[in-house]
Amino acid sequence: MKAAHSMVPRPTVLSGVPQPRRRRSPDRMLSALIAGLIAFFVAKLSLAQPAYVQGHYESSLVPRHKMTVVYTDAQQAGDVNVVIVGWLNSFTQNIYVTDTNNNAYTVAYPMTSSSDGQLWEQIYIARNILPALPRANTVTVKFSSNITSDVRALEYSGVFSFPGGTAETGTGDWARSGNVTITQVPALLVAGTMVAPGSTVIGPTGGFSQRLLSPLGDNVEDRVITALTPPNTYNAGARLSPAGTWLMLMLGF
Repeated sequence: MKAAHSMVPRPTVLSGVPQPRRRRSPDRMLSALIAGLIAFFVAKLSLAQPAYVQGHYESSLVPRHKMTVVYTDAQQAGDVNVVIVGWLNSFTQNIYVTDTNNNAYTVAYPMTSSSDGQLWEQIYIARNILPALPRANTVTVKFSSNITSDVRALEYSGVFSFPGGTAETGTGDWARSGNVTITQVPALLVAGTMVAPGSTVIGPTGGFSQRLLSPLGDNVEDRVITALTPPNTYNAGARLSPAGTWLMLMLGF
């Protein structure tokens, strides 16, 4: 005898008739959307590389209590403003840094002087700045007394961290910043040199690019680090002519 087989009818699928789809729950859809956004922004940050956008300065040999620097090019939202303030032959100052776009400035490196008290410098930064049209944003630096000063204002893009800073002072024809440790790349190093009257910076050393040189002989230089070299410490340098007292501050982003 042949074994009996039960016959189970197959479901009929009609060609051209749309079949019902399983709907994804709102929670699963929201989770997928959040995961996609996180992946997008992580990829964007990893591809971003710090870059110099623009730099400007104002210097005065006549003692003044206020200095202004105009960003002549358009400013992009999310960039970082770096303002290096230097002054001569004075004690500590109460300094106030603002701009017309209401960006918030904080001290990135504290007030520092040369060993003889002749040169003083301090660095401020404003993170995640608001956009501005060309010549629409002006940085104003106010001092508590009339002093001879030098203000250097720069804009950088692709900056998302601030690991630390360093400073050094001395006398001679070679200024240097001291070391800062970098833990991740790409990284941005920004250094500002201030020199005694009669001396001037003639150029950076150590792979840095000079961005500004003011009439007082003070400079700003920068370097982008794309690969770490153990022990992961970096410093800036600048040649002076003639030799004299110098003060150099550097930030590492």
